[in-house]
Amino acid sequence: MTTIEFSKYILYKLNKEQIYVSFTSLNLFIYYCQAWCYTLFGIELINELPEADVGGPRYASLYDHYREAVTSNRCLNCNLTSEELKLDNEDFDNYLITLLLKSFDEEKATDTRDVCEEVLERYTENLKISDLLNLYYREDPHSDARGNIKPLERCHNKISLVLMKSYFVRKLEIEKILKQSENN
Repeated sequence: MTTIEFSKYILYKLNKEQIYVSFTSLNLFIYYCQAWCYTLFGIELINELPEADVGGPRYASLYDHYREAVTSNRCLNCNLTSEELKLDNEDFDNYLITLLLKSFDEEKATDTRDVCEEVLERYTENLKISDLLNLYYREDPHSDARGNIKPLERCHNKISLVLMKSYFVRKLEIEKILKQSENN
């Protein structure tokens, strides 16, 4: 699916939950959904890789699509309706599944939707966007993709799915070890 199609799902879902989304937070949420889906299932959730930009992960197509809101520093999903998101009057509860079924069987589509919903829940629960951005900056995919580029310089280097997966697999292994030690 395209990054724009997936962004509509996130914007509408979080708007329903009264979680307002900035351009930076939208990029972060897409990045984490993409990273976890690739790590867990080996699937390419969207057709674009993020740049390891100074302001966090950045999907070029999002900037082009939401340019007016970005340049005026507006909330991207405030008071949006399914019509404004141009969902073609689809049943929104099935919007993501419908997109996923174009590429995956029903079981994988359902699992992928569930992971995306879990990611959004975990990364919006009790976390300010500044905290989420700081977390992202400390993670290997960001720093590895940036290489020797200075911290405040723009960067158009892409964060590969391989970088994402190798980092998040290690993160899962550490969490598993910590849970085992808690149980002992």
